[in-house]
Amino acid sequence: MCNSDRERALSAVDLLNDFVGDFVTGTMVLARFHAEHNAGSITAEQLAGVNKMCLSHLVLGLTKWLEFYDKFHDLIPNELKDEAKQVKRTIEARNVLDFRHKCVGHIWDKETNRPLVNSEIIGRLNRIMNNDVRAFLKWLNNPGSVVYSKSVAGISEAMRDKIAAAYGILPGDAINR
Repeated sequence: MCNSDRERALSAVDLLNDFVGDFVTGTMVLARFHAEHNAGSITAEQLAGVNKMCLSHLVLGLTKWLEFYDKFHDLIPNELKDEAKQVKRTIEARNVLDFRHKCVGHIWDKETNRPLVNSEIIGRLNRIMNNDVRAFLKWLNNPGSVVYSKSVAGISEAMRDKIAAAYGILPGDAINR
């Protein structure tokens, strides 16, 4: 194995570590604030802001995950290739890139030559979530699973760990570079 192979694997491990953190943090913050709202500690308006922030963050993470797949799919261990392909297909089917382009990254819809209204943004977001925010968050991160889960975070974590083991990458190697 040449040094550049290990450097590439190190970059993959670093990115996957970020994805795990982003998906876990985004879903857990959202769950926490929903619980706070249900307990009456925060208003619906405050929850709406947290929803927007967390869901935008999660959408950005998913679009980065697609880019990761395009650039590093050859490093994905054979036993996780089918699961990784399924995550990619699901992200694409849910039109996550379109949402990022039209709702997270811009204010102006070029097709209609106007900004999207809130109901249009929510409609697109509901498509990403299949009209089920709880199932969407569980798909991203299933904290109830003790062992590696079939969630995007779990699959990313398993890929990270297997790539790290294959290239002799220690936890601090990615963090301290």
